[in-house]
Amino acid sequence: MKKYNLLLLLMSLSVIALAQSNYNLLIGTYTNTGKSEGIYTYNFNTINGNTKLKQVTKDVANPSFLVLSPDKKFAYAVNETGPKSTVSAFKYNAATGAFTFLNKVDSEGADPCYLTADNDNVIVANYSGGSLAIFKRKANGSLSNAALVIKHTGKS
Repeated sequence: MKKYNLLLLLMSLSVIALAQSNYNLLIGTYTNTGKSEGIYTYNFNTINGNTKLKQVTKDVANPSFLVLSPDKKFAYAVNETGPKSTVSAFKYNAATGAFTFLNKVDSEGADPCYLTADNDNVIVANYSGGSLAIFKRKANGSLSNAALVIKHTGKS
């Protein structure tokens, strides 16, 4: 009986592994130099290693870091443009790879380099100046202005 249960478990795990053989790769770029146009969505097949371009979201300034919401319905991108940097919110369609712009807010610091999102907030880390900003996520996925800004001072 133990062998039978083990066999069922292994078969179940292999079915789960095979079911998820395609993933979307979301690629942010620097648009102010070269030929990059914004956010690229590729389909990646884990079985054969092939990639295929699904979508290009243009007219997004330097979306150098991206994060999806936990429910994968929304995406957030830093717009790394120096002292006037912003964070953009998008509705995300995983089936098509399309991004629909929702809004943009001030990142509250220069050169944002990292984002994280939970069900209620999006947090951005700004490289230059060493600040963090926390934004509330609205029900439609858009962002509020910063609810909290933490500016680090001193030397490391």
